[in-house]
Amino acid sequence: MPRYTYKCASCQEILEVTHSFNDRLDTCTKCGSEQISMIPSMVMFNRPSTVKKSVGTEVKKAINETKEEIKKDKNRTREDYKP
Repeated sequence: MPRYTYKCASCQEILEVTHSFNDRLDTCTKCGSEQISMIPSMVMFNRPSTVKKSVGTEVKKAINETKEEIKKDKNRTREDYKP
Protein backbone atom coordinates (compact mmCIF):
# COMPACT_ATOMS: atom_id res chain seq x y z
CA MET A 1 0.00 0.00 0.00
CA PRO A 2 1.17 3.54 -0.63
CA ARG A 3 2.38 5.81 2.16
CA TYR A 4 0.95 9.31 2.51
CA THR A 5 2.15 12.30 4.53
CA TYR A 6 -0.29 14.61 6.27
CA LYS A 7 0.18 17.79 8.32
CA CYS A 8 -2.16 19.00 11.05
CA ALA A 9 -2.86 22.73 10.96
CA SER A 10 -3.65 22.82 14.70
CA CYS A 11 -0.68 21.06 16.29
CA GLN A 12 1.69 21.11 13.26
CA GLU A 13 2.20 17.35 13.62
CA ILE A 14 3.54 15.53 10.53
CA LEU A 15 1.87 12.14 10.10
CA GLU A 16 2.94 9.32 7.79
CA VAL A 17 0.07 6.97 7.11
CA THR A 18 -0.20 3.86 4.96
CA HIS A 19 -3.59 3.33 3.36
CA SER A 20 -5.20 2.51 0.03
CA PHE A 21 -5.55 5.06 -2.76
CA ASN A 22 -9.27 5.66 -2.08
CA ASP A 23 -8.93 6.19 1.69
CA ARG A 24 -8.05 9.48 3.36
CA LEU A 25 -7.06 10.53 6.89
CA ASP A 26 -9.82 12.77 8.33
CA THR A 27 -8.58 13.64 11.82
CA CYS A 28 -5.19 14.15 13.45
CA THR A 29 -4.17 11.14 15.51
CA LYS A 30 -2.39 13.39 18.04
CA CYS A 31 -4.88 16.20 18.77
CA GLY A 32 -8.07 15.02 17.00
CA SER A 33 -8.36 18.14 14.84
CA GLU A 34 -10.06 17.91 11.47
CA GLN A 35 -7.77 20.61 10.02
CA ILE A 36 -5.47 18.12 8.35
CA SER A 37 -4.06 18.30 4.84
CA MET A 38 -2.09 15.95 2.66
CA ILE A 39 1.46 17.01 1.82
CA PRO A 40 2.33 16.27 -1.80
CA SER A 41 5.19 13.82 -2.03
CA MET A 42 7.97 14.01 -4.55
CA VAL A 43 8.67 11.01 -6.71
CA MET A 44 12.27 10.52 -7.69
CA PHE A 45 13.44 8.39 -10.57
CA ASN A 46 17.00 7.27 -11.09
CA ARG A 47 18.26 7.24 -14.62
CA PRO A 48 20.14 4.11 -15.59
CA SER A 49 23.88 4.55 -15.73
CA THR A 50 25.61 4.41 -19.10
CA VAL A 51 27.71 1.54 -17.78
CA LYS A 52 24.86 -0.56 -16.44
CA LYS A 53 22.13 -2.03 -18.59
CA SER A 54 18.65 -0.85 -17.86
CA VAL A 55 16.14 -3.25 -16.37
CA GLY A 56 13.95 -3.02 -19.48
CA THR A 57 16.81 -4.19 -21.69
CA GLU A 58 17.45 -7.18 -19.45
CA VAL A 59 13.76 -8.11 -19.38
CA LYS A 60 13.48 -7.90 -23.17
CA LYS A 61 16.59 -10.06 -23.54
CA ALA A 62 15.16 -12.69 -21.16
CA ILE A 63 11.82 -12.69 -23.02
CA ASN A 64 13.52 -13.16 -26.40
CA GLU A 65 15.69 -16.00 -25.04
CA THR A 66 12.60 -17.71 -23.62
CA LYS A 67 10.78 -17.38 -26.96
CA GLU A 68 13.73 -19.01 -28.74
CA GLU A 69 13.77 -21.88 -26.25
CA ILE A 70 10.02 -22.43 -26.76
CA LYS A 71 10.50 -22.54 -30.55
CA LYS A 72 13.28 -25.13 -30.16
CA ASP A 73 11.11 -27.25 -27.85
CA LYS A 74 8.19 -27.13 -30.28
CA ASN A 75 10.39 -28.31 -33.13
CA ARG A 76 11.86 -31.12 -31.02
CA THR A 77 8.47 -32.47 -30.01
CA ARG A 78 7.20 -32.41 -33.59
CA GLU A 79 10.23 -34.39 -34.77
CA ASP A 80 9.80 -36.91 -31.96
CA TYR A 81 6.26 -37.80 -33.09
CA LYS A 82 6.95 -38.16 -36.82
CA PRO A 83 6.34 -41.72 -38.13
